[in-house]
Amino acid sequence: MSDNIDCFVCYETINQETGKVLTPCQHVYCVSCFSKHMRTSNKCGYCRREIATELNIPPEPVYTVELSHYTFEEAICSLIGSDYLFDIWPQMSGIVYGDLNDEH
Repeated sequence: MSDNIDCFVCYETINQETGKVLTPCQHVYCVSCFSKHMRTSNKCGYCRREIATELNIPPEPVYTVELSHYTFEEAICSLIGSDYLFDIWPQMSGIVYGDLNDEH
């Protein structure tokens, strides 16, 4: 019999590379799946038991951006913590600014 343990989300075998998270309810996740899941829920993805308070995980921080100091695209990138938007901004700017500038 194999001692392999699989992640409850992606079903990949847990190993040193994937890392292992064992919840208080004894369910096993790879670190990547657990991190993604905890961004949207404070409950175990398998049994729905609340785990964030048991693991002492603080709630997601609330970010505010003062728009007067940023362009629209810089503000969005600041909120999502990435400069990815700059790569797609030329395609989006016509849509966003077009909607804002339309007279109704």
